[in-house]
Amino acid sequence: GGSTALALGPVAGGALTTAWGWRGIFFVNLPVGAVALVLLLRAPRSTRRPAPLDLPGQAAAALALTGVTFAVIEGGTTGVVALAVAVVAAVAFVRVETRRAHPVVPLGMFRDRAVRAAVAAGAACSVAFYGVLFVFSLFFQRVQGRSALYAGLMFLPMTGVIAVTNLVSGKLTGRYGPRAPMITGLALSVVGLLGLLGVGAATPAFGAALLLVPLALGCALAIPALTAVMLDAVPAGRAGLAAGVLNAARQVSGGLGIAVFGALMAGGFVTGLRTGLAVCVAALLVALALSFRLAGRPATGV
Repeated sequence: GGSTALALGPVAGGALTTAWGWRGIFFVNLPVGAVALVLLLRAPRSTRRPAPLDLPGQAAAALALTGVTFAVIEGGTTGVVALAVAVVAAVAFVRVETRRAHPVVPLGMFRDRAVRAAVAAGAACSVAFYGVLFVFSLFFQRVQGRSALYAGLMFLPMTGVIAVTNLVSGKLTGRYGPRAPMITGLALSVVGLLGLLGVGAATPAFGAALLLVPLALGCALAIPALTAVMLDAVPAGRAGLAAGVLNAARQVSGGLGIAVFGALMAGGFVTGLRTGLAVCVAALLVALALSFRLAGRPATGV
């Protein structure tokens, strides 16, 4: 479902923007959200959580993330102030989480090498994937003068391979363990980003679209495997918490990646594009190094 939505999203967004304007992409979520709400109301009630909500920790995390994102986007004096607020909030978050009996993010889990590798790899993939998705949607329109619908269609080769590759990754993880597909996926993502460094205004649109495919293949291969690494590293009773931490890290990193790309392009589109791609390569190489240090995990079955 998620892979299908990811494949259709850029096309639907391009069509709505072309036919209705950019505001249309926000209104389209209303009927979808209404249907989801009706289905949720019909679902059986969840068992009440015995532990209380960590409201101070959540508030500190939200303030830190908002501050650093605002700092990246705004820059200047305002950005410095926002960054200072983010640092203070981050310190407060760590202090709160280390002292509460039921923290929203148990920091102790990061002592495990596998958890660090999985979170780093998930974050790096999100920064690269969503940052590239954002910047190339602007590239096709602002640099090459294409329509929003045309730009959306150019992402079909990239997003169309994700669902199939996710399934292949699951099969490989089950047969050989998660380490091999995780490392292979991260390495392929690096190769894809290096190929995109040569893209410029004169690059044919379809050629650029094809160059986006290796990044998608690599991330789609790595994500199921790194999720397995994350879940294998924690007791079964904490699997939901581990999955939530990984998903939160990926979502936050994706948003920050878009903000970083946007800030870098302020100094020139193509220069900012290539600088952003270089940052993504560096992040993926760090994740790749951490992944190489993982012990080989047994396969879970064929």
